[in-house]
Amino acid sequence: MTTTKRIIACILLAATASPPIIDAFAPASPVVRPATRLSAAGVNDVEYRRALVVVVNNNRLTANAASLSSVLLAATLLLAPLPSHADGSTKDFKLPPIDYSDKSRCVLNSSKMRYSPAFRAVQRKEEGTVLRIRASILLFASAFFSILYFQLSVSSRQHEQGQANAARDKLYDLRECQLSGVRGNEFDLSGVIMSKTDVSKAMFREAQFSKGYLRDSNFDGADFTNAIVDRANFKGSSLRGAIFKNAVLTATSFEGADVENADFTDAYIGDFDIRNLCRNPTLKGENPTTGADARLSANCRD
Repeated sequence: MTTTKRIIACILLAATASPPIIDAFAPASPVVRPATRLSAAGVNDVEYRRALVVVVNNNRLTANAASLSSVLLAATLLLAPLPSHADGSTKDFKLPPIDYSDKSRCVLNSSKMRYSPAFRAVQRKEEGTVLRIRASILLFASAFFSILYFQLSVSSRQHEQGQANAARDKLYDLRECQLSGVRGNEFDLSGVIMSKTDVSKAMFREAQFSKGYLRDSNFDGADFTNAIVDRANFKGSSLRGAIFKNAVLTATSFEGADVENADFTDAYIGDFDIRNLCRNPTLKGENPTTGADARLSANCRD
């Protein structure tokens, strides 16, 4: 939180530049008092003055130490490295090289355990209720915190690519894979890495893409109905005619993506994310499958 650090540092530096608070409780110089003799202790006026000077010097040393501590704390706040984002706003990623020797790499698979249809029906009902409650809370929170967005960062969690709620023993790498028309309904694809990947006309209904790296790929005509696309990044990807009906798109970035003819009907999107999406010049046209107007479906008010 860059702004927060700077504010705290300025306050601390200002405090060190002003007279220390401790000086208010101790005289800045020895006080001249009438000559007084303490016959019981045998302390004369000279000894009293010497003792008073020692107390004042100790107070000054304490105040200087406090000032030095404030300066060091301010420097630490200013120079400490900032945490990377765990959401779609992270700008740069360092990805490992593609393992072309892995012949089974370009296979769509889920990290979810398989359950009976009856169990899944009950689970989907419960998940739907929890999802709507969570989305309502997120919408309220985003409306409140969007006012302070440019002053304070709403996210300070470290980025953990490839470890986003997915039970895998290695990185889920689908870069440069040809998966057009693939069926991934209800798949948990959290932490997936896609770059120059072709998943056009793919079926991702009720799938999960938590912390997905989805850049520079082809998602034309893909169906994300009821999917959870949380803290993902579609920068540079083509999403022409994609369907996000009733999907959860929390902290997901469409910056630099082609969203022409995309359908966002009833999608859960925060106020700040909606404003960014509506600024995308490609958000126009009608979805060829649902007939929904792209801008109207995203609740753009202009």
